[in-house]
Amino acid sequence: MRKRLLQCVMLTMLILCGCTGEKEIEVKHAPGDVMQLYLEALKKQDGLTMAEYTLDHNGVDFSINDEDAKAWGLHKDSMRKLYEQLLNFNYTSDEAVISDSNAEITLHVQAYDIQKVLKDIAAKKEERFQEINGDDMSEKEKNKKIADIIIAEFKNAKRTRQFDVVFHLQLTEDEWLIQPQDEAMLLEQLFMPEKGA
Repeated sequence: MRKRLLQCVMLTMLILCGCTGEKEIEVKHAPGDVMQLYLEALKKQDGLTMAEYTLDHNGVDFSINDEDAKAWGLHKDSMRKLYEQLLNFNYTSDEAVISDSNAEITLHVQAYDIQKVLKDIAAKKEERFQEINGDDMSEKEKNKKIADIIIAEFKNAKRTRQFDVVFHLQLTEDEWLIQPQDEAMLLEQLFMPEKGA
């Protein structure tokens, strides 16, 4: 009887202490920490690090080819500088809402209203742009001068566009990872806001 009582006491203590023999999984980062690490990598255009925190592990290619730059009317170096500026956004986030192996975090973003900023720059620098276009230099040199002015003006522009993106994270083995469609939504809103309007 005494032996059986002792076994019951020991079993109760094991259950209360959580020592039931099941090994508890140690998660590398909390969902909020994953979001912060991911966003820091995004701002640095570090697609490989971003890939570590997404479910598909594909990452984002921030390389710029001539066609990409031409679509914006810029050369590659200017386009790279513009990318850096557009990724210089402000944000806050809500606490993660966790349910089993899923989590949601709402990101509140304050970014540039690209169309408005470009219109403001065109109006403000119209005379200077006309002077450059009238100068005796190659189209490439003219485009570079205009692009440098645009990028310098972007740095002084206010981030007036606000939007939210809800990020969904999933716990896989020992880490929380971001759903790729949420990553795509954020990038689309930063670079092509007219599509999400």
